[in-house]
Amino acid sequence: MIKAVLDTNVLLSALLAADGEPARILDMILNGSALICYDSRIILEYREVLSLPELPFRQRDAGILLDTVTRIGVSILAEPLEMRFPDAGDKKFLEVAQSAGAYLVTGNNRHYPEDKSTLSPAEFMEHLYIHRDK
Repeated sequence: MIKAVLDTNVLLSALLAADGEPARILDMILNGSALICYDSRIILEYREVLSLPELPFRQRDAGILLDTVTRIGVSILAEPLEMRFPDAGDKKFLEVAQSAGAYLVTGNNRHYPEDKSTLSPAEFMEHLYIHRDK
């Protein structure tokens, strides 16, 4: 099964636009076609962002989603990376992805070092279709 770490911007985009690639990726995770990997730092960031009062969904619904993610996903004990990041808060996503052997799916590729496992949502979906047909 393909494993993915979702940057917070991808999870948020999935909730804000039901017809985009991020929503398709979240659907795949929720229906068991892909496995989401995370650690406590990622879940904490998800909770903080999804609890922002200006977001157009109910806090209860966001909580249910995150409870589901932690139930169906895999918690990873990530190995620290010895590299500098423009935003140190992004480092945890790459640490978890590399420790889990997962793809990091992000809408902000420029925040991460160039790596074949760091993909945009569209690249992730394209990768899935290419490998599914082989």
